[in-house]
Amino acid sequence: MKETYSPSNLGKAYICPARLRPYKQPSTFQEIYLRNANGRGLFLHKIIELWLKKLNECIQLNECKFLTLDNYLTSINDLRGELASEKIQVHGNISEAIREFRSMTRVGAFLNHLNKIDPIISITVEKTYSDEMNEQYIFEDFFVKGTVDCIIETQKHLFLIDWKLSIDMQSKLFDSYVLQLGLYHKLLELSNPPKQIRLLLVSITQVDERHRELPYIIKTEKILDEFSRINDSEWVNWVQSDEKVPSTQCTYCSYNYSETEFCFERSNDKTIIQNLEVLFGTDPIEDFFDVEIPLTNVRRISATIYEIAHEQKAVEIVFKGLVTLQTSKRKFLRCTGQLRSQNGVMSFFIHQHAVFTV
Repeated sequence: MKETYSPSNLGKAYICPARLRPYKQPSTFQEIYLRNANGRGLFLHKIIELWLKKLNECIQLNECKFLTLDNYLTSINDLRGELASEKIQVHGNISEAIREFRSMTRVGAFLNHLNKIDPIISITVEKTYSDEMNEQYIFEDFFVKGTVDCIIETQKHLFLIDWKLSIDMQSKLFDSYVLQLGLYHKLLELSNPPKQIRLLLVSITQVDERHRELPYIIKTEKILDEFSRINDSEWVNWVQSDEKVPSTQCTYCSYNYSETEFCFERSNDKTIIQNLEVLFGTDPIEDFFDVEIPLTNVRRISATIYEIAHEQKAVEIVFKGLVTLQTSKRKFLRCTGQLRSQNGVMSFFIHQHAVFTV
């Protein structure tokens, strides 16, 4: 039986094979934590989605009426209640997050500008497309299915939009964004759209582009050019092979251990969780394995040895050289090493490591 993958997961897998997971139906209930970077991004996506639904209603009732994002946010008395009606529970200071968002976003100005030069007819958010549904397949060995952030129909075009928290064309993530949107474009083409499709990657916070009047937008021509470059035979052969599941050592992290970006996908991987259980278990493992250890209880034994406790069990961590570790509820140690038992004490001999802040 063929697996189904989403453009989002295929895009992530382009830069990190450990992120490839079969398509999973989105949960009908979501919990969002604003202190978490991924949570803030999801929260802002939901705010834009709620606004676009209201804006579409206004346009259908009166094509001359344009509800700005700022007016929408000002008019809401109970945003937490609005989100709850969408089965979304938010933890954290919503007012602070909205205040910061309003001070930096230019998404409202962008859509207002678009409406003036090419009037908007309708707005569709969170629409799911699948090549299996159309019986025309992008790849031979698996199906592609995913949910598009936003499709705006204007008098001349269909704008397929993917909202990103911020966009850095120099980062590794940019290629994954391009591949993701390129695959959405392929899916939309299979549905025989009535108008020419234009692709837009739009930054919703302008973290690095605050001097710009409108959001940082990557347009169709650039995306299709980049898509043809990265959607090459080597990558296609890899995703269609039988070796899509990564080894216990994450391929991406094994070559970029010094990088400090927190990898949520990897931390939630069953293998990593199982390795943590093994590390604080009782049976020594001779082979090197990969693990992430929360630094909630750390005791220094010497310049190269620490004792780390987890769930009422402790293991000695032995480094090759001088290391400084401190107890923290927001930090963890990512490392590869060998677990051995010496004189009745379990010791984990570190091969390579990095400390990360959540």
